[in-house]
Amino acid sequence: MAADDRPRRLPPFGRQYLDNPPGAGLWVAVGSDPWKIAKGKPFPVVVLPTGAQPADYEWPATAGAAIIFETGPQDDALLHELAKTLMLAGAPSVVAIRESLLRSPDCCVFLEPVPYGE
Repeated sequence: MAADDRPRRLPPFGRQYLDNPPGAGLWVAVGSDPWKIAKGKPFPVVVLPTGAQPADYEWPATAGAAIIFETGPQDDALLHELAKTLMLAGAPSVVAIRESLLRSPDCCVFLEPVPYGE
């Protein structure tokens, strides 16, 4: 079976999100310590584990924005791939928040859906 033909599963805490979706959209923790963020919130936060690729998972669709919370320096290409994957899964928009820049005006990057593959 080729790598892209293998069955995909929900990301960690994906089942909790599907069972109790918050009204604010889908939160995704990524970076050096995504588990701390996911376990510290009063609502479901799914995790992209360190070293994993967004395509490894079947991302739950969300009616609201998908919020990527980066908990440490992360490769920009991975963040863009995650944003693209979330939009293809149905997120109407994606907001990336970099923890290292929270006190900076550059902390948030807003990504609107763009047509991929055209």
